[in-house]
Amino acid sequence: MAAAVGVGALEAGQAVTVIGTSFMNNLTVDRPIMEPENVGFLFLMPGGRWQRLMSNTGGGSLCLDWIISAFCQAEAAGDGNANAIFERIEQDARAVPPLSHGLLIHPYFNTSGMSAPRHEPAARGSIFGLDMATQPMTMVRAVMEGVALSMVECYAALDAPVNEIRITGGGARSKLWREICAAAMNRELMVPEVEEAGALGVAMLGATAVGIHDNLTSAAVRMVRVAEEVMPDPALAERYRAAYPLFRDLGRDLAPLWKHRAALLQAQEQQDSR
Repeated sequence: MAAAVGVGALEAGQAVTVIGTSFMNNLTVDRPIMEPENVGFLFLMPGGRWQRLMSNTGGGSLCLDWIISAFCQAEAAGDGNANAIFERIEQDARAVPPLSHGLLIHPYFNTSGMSAPRHEPAARGSIFGLDMATQPMTMVRAVMEGVALSMVECYAALDAPVNEIRITGGGARSKLWREICAAAMNRELMVPEVEEAGALGVAMLGATAVGIHDNLTSAAVRMVRVAEEVMPDPALAERYRAAYPLFRDLGRDLAPLWKHRAALLQAQEQQDSR
């Protein structure tokens, strides 16, 4: 909620995507929206708006962290400066063609599984299309693309117009990741200047409460700044448009198999505890 306020997503149709440990896609609406049922959250915002939150707790940047830790030890070696290490990795990942060799990753690495756009607690990450051509940087780019395609799926599930999207969070510091998300959505993304959007949102609420600003709208005009507008690359957008049905349908087809896997693990744990 505070992050949505802090990026200025106050009016119906304004959205904020947060690439953090979890991956959240929040849409401000002018009425309570319950669909899809049993998925996500709904919060009342100041001023009578509502926030429809599609949160993929299965993973955002934590998926990228795991890929780098598991497959990019050589690339991550160096002076220990995290920013410098990621800049090298991002540069190498940028050199990888989009959807290289048809590799797709479903970003549900956390034990909470998929929480949007469907509630699939048994869901887990999948790496689809792995072959001898797959390299560490292929995996890095593929997990960024998987999160971006998950973004498309989350917003597509909402029965409300999405007029504007602002993107923030630790993962959104990556220029490559922002470009991939813009292309997957095939729309402009606005990047707020502030990184700690939740803290700014709380400050805006406080400033309004004590009368420094008349309302949150005027507070946003004075306190929220857009640092960058990311335009989608048309050729890249077409590649992701063509690949999205495969990403979506594969996830749906895997749902019963995820449940089968969970049942096998539960049975095994019960046997081991005897």
